[in-house]
Amino acid sequence: MPSLGESNITIDSFFAGNFRVLNIFAASAIYPRLGIVLKCTLNERQEPEDHAIRDYEMIDLAGELRLEEQKESIGPTLWLEKEQKILSSANRREQSLKVFCDLDPWRLERIEEQRKGEELKLWLLLWPTFRGKGSFRMIDVRPLRIEVPRDKWLQVLEGMEYGRYEILEIPRAHLDDAKFEETMKHLTAARLSIDKGNYEETLRYCRIAIEAFTEALKKTSAIKEESDLKSVLEIATDERRAKEYYGIISKLKKLVSMKLHAYGSESVFSRVEVQFVTRTTENLLALLSKLTAESNI
Repeated sequence: MPSLGESNITIDSFFAGNFRVLNIFAASAIYPRLGIVLKCTLNERQEPEDHAIRDYEMIDLAGELRLEEQKESIGPTLWLEKEQKILSSANRREQSLKVFCDLDPWRLERIEEQRKGEELKLWLLLWPTFRGKGSFRMIDVRPLRIEVPRDKWLQVLEGMEYGRYEILEIPRAHLDDAKFEETMKHLTAARLSIDKGNYEETLRYCRIAIEAFTEALKKTSAIKEESDLKSVLEIATDERRAKEYYGIISKLKKLVSMKLHAYGSESVFSRVEVQFVTRTTENLLALLSKLTAESNI
């Protein structure tokens, strides 16, 4: 099976085997936990007798996951199944094990900033401890460069429920059900597009969500056109605040249109910008729904 990365193990200059990364997955936990599936081969040296290395086992495996080989630590890796025997073999037998790296939304966000919607590249450093017949003074495992296909990493993010930590409270009794569901569908699609690196698609979904939400409000008799929204907001707030809230809608639409309609422009929205637009759209629609519901229109 093809590996995502591999590195040799040397013991006192003897080629003692290797580690291979076969897979990564979202491990079961109440917080984001990354699982890494490894294959390990431990070879034996029978001669000369006074330098033999045989009948040994790996009793511990410390490690660290990084964004770069020499820096940008993500966190330590843990081998939790130490009752599993990883033994040396004269016939180059591969054995499977798993290590885990505990994450959080902030570290995942930093990884995503580095990835920029492309294939994920990580570095795994491993420090094994051996026990058995032979000398184990000089143990070296070069850092493993892990290259994770984009689609595979997106599956892992979905398994960790990345990007689903914010809860929006949107009153919907006064909204058209079909248009409300369409609004939420587009907001969800906008968040997923950020993970995929499709930033222009994210902006398009935000604009469509705003338009769908405006249509959802038209279930209310007092709102027949978008311009009627300003008058409704005045009932829930006052004239000055309603004017500013209505202005946010217009400015948000203009912001999105800069990218969607500026063909030939070299201006490209960054990840942090599309995150701002998406979260602003979500919170704006939650606010508008709450205020229009309180207007009793």
